[in-house]
Amino acid sequence: MQDLQQKVRELEKKVHIAEQTLKQYAIIKQKHKEALAFLNKQKQFTTSIVESNQNAIIAINKKRRVIVFNASAEKIFGYTKKEMLNKDSLHKIIPDKFKEAHIKAVKNFIETKNSISITNNKIELEGLKKDGTVFPVRISFGVDFKENDIIIVANIDDISIERKQQQTIQQQNKMASMGEMIGAIAHQWRQPLNIISTSIQNLKYDFKERKLEDEAYVNEFIKTNKQTIKFMSKTIDDFRNFFRVDKEKIDFPILEITKAVINMQSAQLKNHNIKINIIGDEFIYYGYKSEYQQVILNLLNNAKDALIENVVLNPTIDIKIYNNIVTIQDNAGGIPQNILDRVFEPYFTTKEQGKGTGMGLYMSKMIIEENMGAKLKVENMLEGACFCIDFGV
Repeated sequence: MQDLQQKVRELEKKVHIAEQTLKQYAIIKQKHKEALAFLNKQKQFTTSIVESNQNAIIAINKKRRVIVFNASAEKIFGYTKKEMLNKDSLHKIIPDKFKEAHIKAVKNFIETKNSISITNNKIELEGLKKDGTVFPVRISFGVDFKENDIIIVANIDDISIERKQQQTIQQQNKMASMGEMIGAIAHQWRQPLNIISTSIQNLKYDFKERKLEDEAYVNEFIKTNKQTIKFMSKTIDDFRNFFRVDKEKIDFPILEITKAVINMQSAQLKNHNIKINIIGDEFIYYGYKSEYQQVILNLLNNAKDALIENVVLNPTIDIKIYNNIVTIQDNAGGIPQNILDRVFEPYFTTKEQGKGTGMGLYMSKMIIEENMGAKLKVENMLEGACFCIDFGV
């Protein structure tokens, strides 16, 4: 009897353990179910974010197969998910001139994990639509290391509209600069036109005084007026060259070109009694000459306007060129500290309505930093603002 009771107690103990085990299993099963539901929601949430993103989101694995191609990618590139997913199809959206470099970069990264500073940075390249259109894009890359795989994710922004807006802004600024230049031409021509006008008016008196019978006098008259006309013709050539659009970068002398822009503005500056000093050493830079001229013009006009607006006694602009750096400083008192950080913003201007577009400094910074690979900054010095172009960065 005691043995039977002992067996019953052991059996009850096992039943209790089994019940506890079943409860633990049920809890684990529920937790697993909840975890799967959470992961599914996370996946749906992630998918929703990827699909609703306005940029193209494209991902490939280490076999170079496209595993993500969102709705924006379909819209931007013109291919459907069916055409792109689970295939080595990324080459379809890469222009021919980038394909070889792309293949090498992906292969190198998969083998060495070395991204050559591509990840976590934005770079501007070009994309290829299904219809053959090549367009500008801005791409940032990310990487996810799986246990047995590598996922490379590209976030691609179509910047076609942005580029067109930049071109429009640049054209607006060019037109504003053209207005400034036309004003400069008027100032440059005023004195020689007066000389020619006076010479013509004096002809009748010279005729009465029989000076026109003097061959030496006539030759001197012709020589003087031809020199004046030559000066006016050169002025036109200088300004025509200024507005020539450079297609290619060239080596050009910074000091010489800076002086050429100053010479074009000399009459206007003299008209406002503005003294301009330029010192420094010549150096050669590889870039767009006419764009650099436009920047110097913008900075000179900015200094000139500040000097005139502030009614400065002994207005002066000092230009120094040294160690691959160009500085342009005025003595107009400087830029108010509360707007110093905003002067390079597009459409920001402190001038009265109709007297400024707010694009000159913005375009200058864009030209120097994006087109010429240099740096443009401004700071207040003791007597006024100093703009610095650093070609040595």
